[in-house]
Amino acid sequence: MRPGQDDAEAARTEAFAELARMQPVDSGSLASLHELLLVVRRTLPGVEDVSLTLGEPDAPTHVTTTSPGAARADGWQVMAGEGPSFDAYRDGATVTSARWTADPRWPRVARHSETATGGPATAVPVQYGDRRWGVLTCYGDQVHTADQVEAVELVAGTVAAVLTGSRQRDELRALVAQLGEALESRATIDQAKGVIMAHRGGTPDDAFDHLSAMSQHRNVKLREVARDVVQRATAARRERTDGAGSGR
Repeated sequence: MRPGQDDAEAARTEAFAELARMQPVDSGSLASLHELLLVVRRTLPGVEDVSLTLGEPDAPTHVTTTSPGAARADGWQVMAGEGPSFDAYRDGATVTSARWTADPRWPRVARHSETATGGPATAVPVQYGDRRWGVLTCYGDQVHTADQVEAVELVAGTVAAVLTGSRQRDELRALVAQLGEALESRATIDQAKGVIMAHRGGTPDDAFDHLSAMSQHRNVKLREVARDVVQRATAARRERTDGAGSGR
C-alpha cells in the first residue's frame, strides 16, 4: 500500500473510531444529525455527497446532507416519488446504481431531472434490529466499488446503533422520571391515608376507598386529592402552632 493510501486508510479508521465513540445523538436535532453525518462522510473516502433521511423518504422527520449536490439529488427523488433512497427504505436492502438519474427502475426520476447528470448512487437502510430509522444515501462521480458499498453498509449500521442507543437513553430517562413520580405519588397517598385514618378512624383500605371516592367525585387524579389532603392537614397544624405561640 502506498503512503497516500496508508494515510487515507488511517483517516478512515480514525473516523470509524470517532463514529463508534460518539456520544448519544439527539435524533430531533438537525445540528446533532449534521455533526453525525460529517463524521460519516470522513469514513467514506472519495464520497462527498451524502444524505441522511430519518423516516420515510417521502415524509421524513429529519433530513440532513453534506452538500448542495446531495440535497438536490434528494429533491429529485422526492419530486419523482421514487429512486434509490425510496427503494432502500421500502425494501430494507442496499440499492446501487451506476447512473441513478437514467436508471430504468425509476423512469420518473429521469423526467424530473432531465438536465441532471447524476452519476452513481448507493442507498442503504439505516436499521437496527426491527427498528428502521431511515436511509443513508451516497452520491458520487465514479461507480462505487464493492468495498465502498460494504463500507456504506457498515457505516449505516453504526449510525443506526448510535441512534438506537440515544433513543434507549431517552426512554430510560423517561422511565426513571415516571418511576420517581410514581414513588412520590405513593408516598403522598400513604400520608393522606394516615391523615384520614386519624380523622375518621378505620383501616388503611377504608382510607384508600375514601380517597378514591373523593377522586371520582371531584374528577381529579387520586394523587392530586391525596396531595390536597396532606397540604390541608399541614396548613391546619401550622395554624394551631402559630395560634398557640401567640397566646402565650
